[in-house]
This record gives sequence, structure tokens and C-alpha cells, in this order.
Amino acid sequence: ILSRDSGEKLVGAQSDFTYENLKFGYLDMQENIQQTKSLAVALAFVVGVADGKLLDCEIDLIKTWARGNIDDSQISKRTRRKFEKALNKTVAFFRSGNQVDFNEICREIAGIAPLAERYDILELCMHVAGAKGTVGAEDMAVLKKLACQLEIDIGRFRDMMGRILPADMHCVEDAEVL
Repeated sequence: ILSRDSGEKLVGAQSDFTYENLKFGYLDMQENIQQTKSLAVALAFVVGVADGKLLDCEIDLIKTWARGNIDDSQISKRTRRKFEKALNKTVAFFRSGNQVDFNEICREIAGIAPLAERYDILELCMHVAGAKGTVGAEDMAVLKKLACQLEIDIGRFRDMMGRILPADMHCVEDAEVL
């Protein structure tokens, strides 16, 4: 409080308080996006093994996407080697018939990822499903479930399907695809 006449400080008080913002901030979003990209790799492998086998073309596509979605500017050679080793372990994990909790991964992504990132994940998974040149009923079932779990608009899902996985790639005629 200041004096009206002299402008001299008469008394002052200070208080600190803690405020927790429940919305994601910039740094939170960056961390969430990196976490989402890691989870996206797992989902892409789930799509790859939907038909019971994981082909080299699917693995190559997933690895290329993973490499392209890491921040190279902050990665040392040692970290890059660890990253490649982790990718190879993931391939071995899925090739040996192991599975992950698909629903839990989708729930986590839907909770932390912006909608644009979720569309990118769905696009990756569609490319993995089509990597072998054909799309089976198992692939379609996983993609539909993925779109639903990631809270993707069904109209946008169908548009992406038509663009990335045209009807002539499908092994089984599906009225929805047609």
C-alpha cells in the first residue's frame, strides 16, 4: 500500500500459491507426441500380425516410419543404436507370436494425443495393412476397431480407406468398402 500524498510504501505483502493447470501445456504435448509415436509403432505391428504373419515389407515400412518420426537433432549414435536394437527386439517379440493389449494402447493414445496425431497413426496402420498388396478380413477388422478406439470420425476413416486401401486390394468383398 502506497501513501497517497508521498507515494511512499507504507506496507506490503507477498503470497505464493501453487496452481496446477489440468490442461496440457507445450512441453506436455511434446512429451505426449513422442509417447504416442512409440505406441503407434506397437499398433502398427499389431496390424501387421493381424493375419497371423509379419512380413518383411510390413517390418520395413514400420521401421522406416519409426526412424522418420524421431528427433534426430537430439540423438547420439549410441542412442540411435539402442533405438535400432529396440526395433529389432520388437520385431522378434511380434514374430514369436506375442501380443500386446490393443485396447489399452488405444485408450492411452486417445487420452494424450491430439486428433491429428491419431489420424497419422491410423494412416500408418492402413499403409502397413496394404504393404503386402492385399488386405484381408483380419486386417479390416483390426483397422475398424482401431479407428473406433482412437475416436476417429467414421466418414474420415472411409475416405482414408478409399485413398490408401482401394477396393481392388481387398481379398474379401466388403459391402462397406464397396
